[in-house]
Amino acid sequence: MAYLCNLYIVIDEEMDVTDNRINGFIDQIMDLDLSDNDLSTCIVGANICELNKTICGKCCKCGAWVSDQQNVDSIDGFSDGCCIDGKWWCDLCLQENHPKHF
Repeated sequence: MAYLCNLYIVIDEEMDVTDNRINGFIDQIMDLDLSDNDLSTCIVGANICELNKTICGKCCKCGAWVSDQQNVDSIDGFSDGCCIDGKWWCDLCLQENHPKHF
């Protein structure tokens, strides 16, 4: 049996996706040597996309990246959260009386 492991890396900077630093970063990821572990692994691809700030953001209290998991366009791998009055909150930092509070 084989497994696909998704790893999410957020580059939290204002830049254009054609910025050479992004291409260099992806090249470094693709060149990683994974032979130091006991697993038979390989990197088969890398993808980069701009985050839609209407469906995700950083929690205004703790800084965790969150996405509203009730939204069909939510981002898998991000913690559940919601946007209230233009500020993102993770489910742990929300007030206890909020329905999404964990």
